[in-house]
Amino acid sequence: MLAARRRQSLAALSRKRNATVITLIHRQETVSLLGIPLARYIDIDDAQGILRAIRETPDDRPIEIVLHTPGGLVLAATQIASALADHPAEVTAVVPHYGMRS
Repeated sequence: MLAARRRQSLAALSRKRNATVITLIHRQETVSLLGIPLARYIDIDDAQGILRAIRETPDDRPIEIVLHTPGGLVLAATQIASALADHPAEVTAVVPHYGMRS
């Protein structure tokens, strides 16, 4: 139910902003048995989903991407950055808390 509401909210935001809204949000998980924190990072699977969304966006439609992640594989992040740079319409990146760089 939460996922459906999230999709509805993102679709409404996309219509209001007249842009394709893409999110890449990772959160820290806790392994219940050992209590060891396990963080999720950008990986190749994430990149494939983001790249597909960018390719499916018409050339004249802006993209707004929300990145809330601690980083990840350089290859995946580079592929995403390159595809966004190649998109002919305006691209806006929203980083709600902090960004990391190498």
